[in-house]
Amino acid sequence: MQPPTRTRLFGPLAGALVALVSGCGGRPSGKATAVAATVFRTVTGSPPLQAVVAYQDEKGIWIYRLPQGERTMVFAKGRYPRWSPEGDRIVCHDTSTIWIVDVCRSTARPVATARKPRAVAWSWDGKAVFFTDGDSLKLVNLEDGSRSSLLRGLRIREVSGERASRLLALTIRSAVGYRVFVLDTRSGHLRAVRRGCSASLCPRGRRVTVNGSDHHYLFLVSLGDGQVETIHTPGAALDNHHWSNRSGWIAAVSDPPEQAVFLYDLEERTVYRLDVPEGVDRPDLYVINRRPLS
Repeated sequence: MQPPTRTRLFGPLAGALVALVSGCGGRPSGKATAVAATVFRTVTGSPPLQAVVAYQDEKGIWIYRLPQGERTMVFAKGRYPRWSPEGDRIVCHDTSTIWIVDVCRSTARPVATARKPRAVAWSWDGKAVFFTDGDSLKLVNLEDGSRSSLLRGLRIREVSGERASRLLALTIRSAVGYRVFVLDTRSGHLRAVRRGCSASLCPRGRRVTVNGSDHHYLFLVSLGDGQVETIHTPGAALDNHHWSNRSGWIAAVSDPPEQAVFLYDLEERTVYRLDVPEGVDRPDLYVINRRPLS
């Protein structure tokens, strides 16, 4: 027997949203206030962290442990890996199924099916998973298997949740470009943030990432006052940013053809290029502890 499916559409928003999406990168929406760009230096090597990075390549899902530099495949047919709030499980998808991978036990279980999955994200409590299926955003409850539909009629390319609130960051594409939005899943309010992509929320939900059109500029937009912190990485064009479980760290991947993993240290204004094979995508960093600099 299939688990019950509930439809909880934020319909008025979905009908009007496509008209709001216009362009990629560059210009903010609303009354956002921009400040001068901060230049980050790019270095090769491991950052001062005890952490683990999940990422995908053509073979499946891998994890890379810091500072050991150990690389392990954990799921042979997955894409779009995202760490659970506790850092013990990964949600991902293949061509038709949403999977939960238990990294410690080396097991995987299917939790939902989808015709055209693309993006996944954990709920703030780790008890549910958001996923896209074609032009829909859905949620599956991991305790009883029930499913809900949150949005329809939108080409959602990225989804990101966080722990402290009930917000989701979304990258939505239309015929004229990309824009980042924030969805309040309690009220159904959908807020346009800025033109661009690489939507992700900081751990407390106070800021959202938006990638600039040339991928050398990353905007950190405050959801409270609209203040924009601009980060410039002249040494690397980076994409598919994702905020880690710690507010001071963001993972990203360099543009093709290289596609290497980079980690932003916001405090030290440094971007680290990890020693992992090229041709990877969708990195997600889970910080266990920051070790002292040697």
